[in-house]
Amino acid sequence: MGEITEELSIVPRQRCYTSGDEIKQWNEIEEMDKPEFTELSDEGIMAMFKDLLKTDDDGELEVEPLGPEYNFSEVYGAEYYAERFPGFSEETYEIMAKANAELIE
Repeated sequence: MGEITEELSIVPRQRCYTSGDEIKQWNEIEEMDKPEFTELSDEGIMAMFKDLLKTDDDGELEVEPLGPEYNFSEVYGAEYYAERFPGFSEETYEIMAKANAELIE
């Protein structure tokens, strides 16, 4: 391909971080530029995730049952693995079936 020239040499990346409305180099960041951390109450944390959790009228979490796609208790045989993952030897499918059965036990 040819020789690597100076133009293609790797240049270390400058570390830049934003601070307010301006971008500063790493060595220019001062203590006053660092963010302030505030403590959150339990209510504040719950408010951040309120749309992800479902609660009943008493404020208790509602647990939704998982669908059948999350039922991992079914034991699959070698035929299942041969159909699902073609191209392996019969011995490999037997090993997969045996490993699945051991996980379920």
